[in-house]
Amino acid sequence: MATTCLQPAVEACQTYPRHGTLGHAHQCVAPALHLRLVPVAAPSPPASKRRKVLPPCSVRLFDRLPIEIVELVISFLDLEDLGRLRRANRQFRDLLAKPHLYHTVSLTHIPHVHPQLLAFLPSILSGTRHLCLRSFPSTTLSHLLSSCSDRLTTLDLSFSGVTDSDLLLLAETTSSAPESALSNLRSLRLKGCRRISSFFPLLCPSSDTSQRSPLQCLENLDLSWSSTSSLPLPLSTHLPSLKHLNLSTTPYLPLGPLTEAIGDLPHGLESLDLSHLWLSAADLTGLSFAPPPPSFSLDTTSISPRTLALSLSGNDSLTLSSLSILKAHWSRLPRRIEVEHSPMLLESDEEEDVRRFVEMVAGVVMRGREVEGRISSGGSGEERRRRSL
Repeated sequence: MATTCLQPAVEACQTYPRHGTLGHAHQCVAPALHLRLVPVAAPSPPASKRRKVLPPCSVRLFDRLPIEIVELVISFLDLEDLGRLRRANRQFRDLLAKPHLYHTVSLTHIPHVHPQLLAFLPSILSGTRHLCLRSFPSTTLSHLLSSCSDRLTTLDLSFSGVTDSDLLLLAETTSSAPESALSNLRSLRLKGCRRISSFFPLLCPSSDTSQRSPLQCLENLDLSWSSTSSLPLPLSTHLPSLKHLNLSTTPYLPLGPLTEAIGDLPHGLESLDLSHLWLSAADLTGLSFAPPPPSFSLDTTSISPRTLALSLSGNDSLTLSSLSILKAHWSRLPRRIEVEHSPMLLESDEEEDVRRFVEMVAGVVMRGREVEGRISSGGSGEERRRRSL
């Protein structure tokens, strides 16, 4: 129904001449004006500016998509965005109650965890595949790690307050979950964890090699800068699928377990980092590889790596002559070893070589100080004369 507005209309009221008593006509009176409000229809807006009201069914797009497509779109969101989406409406709240939608959970550098988040995380960690809790406080880790399931494939606890007892929770099994959270783990990063020490012997006892190791599928193990004092020995038995091992700067790791692990490396190992461990050439002569496991020969897609990238940076007791002897000794191994070492090494342990090395290092230091002095003083005298000209 069209809207109306009130528009004033003008009407002229005609008056007739009046006759006096003597029959003479008086002068005519000017007609009076009367105002009257007349309803008039308002003008309609142009067709291009009219607001189109869509039917309700076309607005709720996610209600018309298959649930598989909706879950695929949700898989690209992080934990923070999923938390916001849960508060959008009841449908998304019910949908995001499924743990398998939270396949990646990353919470890093959180000094204080909100109680609501801490209460919510255990309900979704059973479906998480990639879990990152870097620098996470130790008081809450046991509450979270016990909620992980065998869907877990990567676990990053670098620089967190994780303890030995927290890691042992991952190996526990129940009647409802016969597989532990470590059974399908591919990557374990414990870099900079200063509260772990000897959880490996409890997790993988060396006395019972017949029992299946809970770390059979592990491919990447990073223990650098940690306080670990043990390794899962024998290494090739408990970690047969290991490809990358980082033991750099582990000061509490004894030399005995370390040399035993070097002498029994897994067959598929591709990189080994032994930087800053004060190893000598005698400690590295026993480096060898274990034979391939039976499952490796049955897998037609597995290809044996040809080289091993070995990092020995920071082992100052090694010399160039001792490294050449080691390389000649390692040439008999079935795989080639590429060594990465410090840029400046002694030629040998002889006194003359040590003297030349000290002089070379002292010369480098003195040249560096001269360059710094020139920069601070504005250059040499010749350079200052050139600038003045």
